[in-house]
Amino acid sequence: MTKRGQQFGETQPGEKQTADYALVPLAMPSLAGPGAITVTIVSMRNLTETLPWYISILLTTTAIILTMTLTYIMFRGSNLVIRVLGEKGMDAFTRVMGLLTVAIAVQFTLTGLAMWIKTV
Repeated sequence: MTKRGQQFGETQPGEKQTADYALVPLAMPSLAGPGAITVTIVSMRNLTETLPWYISILLTTTAIILTMTLTYIMFRGSNLVIRVLGEKGMDAFTRVMGLLTVAIAVQFTLTGLAMWIKTV
């Protein structure tokens, strides 16, 4: 039962934290969402300015396959990381990764804005 002014799932200071029921679908959009598609398009554009198109496609495809392989390895080893870091370590890691995600989004926005200003 939540108290007045308390959000669902929120714990009072000093109490043991209960399970967090928030669903944050961060992994899948990061792997196969608009950000990943944007990185692929920008990479292809940058590579084709200096290399032949077939080498650009080969490098981009290799990068995608390497990313998929590394992601698979990281997902398979995530239980070990969770055990090593513990609850507080995972909370800190999640916050740092959220900050990095925001920084990447800001950089994409600034890069896109700079490219748009050049064309105007």
